[in-house]
Amino acid sequence: MSANSVTCSINSIEYYNKDTRRVLLDVPPGNDVSFSAGQYLQMVLPHKKCPFSIANSPHLKNQIELHIRPTPGSEDSTVIEALLDNAKEIEIEAPMGREWSTPRWTLLSNAVCRKQTCTRIFFPSPLAQKTSPEKAQVLDAAH
Repeated sequence: MSANSVTCSINSIEYYNKDTRRVLLDVPPGNDVSFSAGQYLQMVLPHKKCPFSIANSPHLKNQIELHIRPTPGSEDSTVIEALLDNAKEIEIEAPMGREWSTPRWTLLSNAVCRKQTCTRIFFPSPLAQKTSPEKAQVLDAAH
């Protein structure tokens, strides 16, 4: 899979807590942003690109979910937060990175679920159940 540059419209932004946002992007019709669980995208900013894990299952073809939390004191975070507050569209490059699927037992919440070609996943805490790569891998394995 090679990365595509796509301008996505922002469908919705909601807060998980006071600083972490769930951002849903709509992929325009006719654009292929096929990816595998565990891959990421780059958000294209005016002077650089910033990586973000893709949080949704690869089976959702027309939307991309991101979980975005600013890093205190980071200029990049300031630019990204301003973009999310004001923009209607975001340019991305996706997919990036290698897929993470290998044949092994899938472990969800430390319980063996089934044997298939998918990823081995551990959840150390309830917060981890909402983190992007792990969420995407669980959704992909459950599909």
